Amino acid sequence: MSYLRLRALEHKQYGRNRSMLEHGAAAVGLAVAAWLVVTNDSMLLRAALAVLAAGGLYWLYEWRRRRLAWSEPSPAAAEDALSFYGRELVRLRDVHAGLWKTHLLASVPGGLLLAVWLLREAGAPFSEHWWQAALVCAAVVVWIGSMIWHEAEKANEYRRELEALERGAE
Repeated sequence: MSYLRLRALEHKQYGRNRSMLEHGAAAVGLAVAAWLVVTNDSMLLRAALAVLAAGGLYWLYEWRRRRLAWSEPSPAAAEDALSFYGRELVRLRDVHAGLWKTHLLASVPGGLLLAVWLLREAGAPFSEHWWQAALVCAAVVVWIGSMIWHEAEKANEYRRELEALERGAE
């Protein structure tokens, strides 16, 4: 039972740290977007930034809605605690396995609009601005890929822990 409490507290801390990271990144992203809107008069850029900002807010909403934090296990019998722990692992595995779709829905449309704006504004291929646009597009692809990889890795972590729990119960 104390192990389950420690795991719940550990996951609560993970959720708190990730929440701070997500909200901090959203604040920085919104500040950069506001600066770009003020310094540039392109409607395509404004549309791309608005879609990215809406996607970021959607991502934060979905992440909070799915409640990634564990509830405290009640001081019940060990079997009840183990079944609670197994249900939580299944729930968290499924949440993280499904969050990659939320990442795509939140970031790809705005990323594509931003890429179109960058390529349209960059000028001729292989010019100085073209390389900058290609670098920003590559950064967006790496950002989306790393978010999807992280969610898949967390889902696999919970899957492995669930399998170990099931093997131990046999």
